[in-house]
Amino acid sequence: MKKGGDGFDVDDEYGRFRRRQRIHRYHLIGYAVSAALILIGMLLFWR
Repeated sequence: MKKGGDGFDVDDEYGRFRRRQRIHRYHLIGYAVSAALILIGMLLFWR
């Protein structure tokens, strides 16, 4: 376990950052999927 110069745990901070990035990526994928479904639904509706 590495300690940074100011005393906080570098590995823990990095792990938290990676977890936040993964959650953020899943949110982006969810937004893209829901947007695509809404577009398909609108196209089907307007026929």
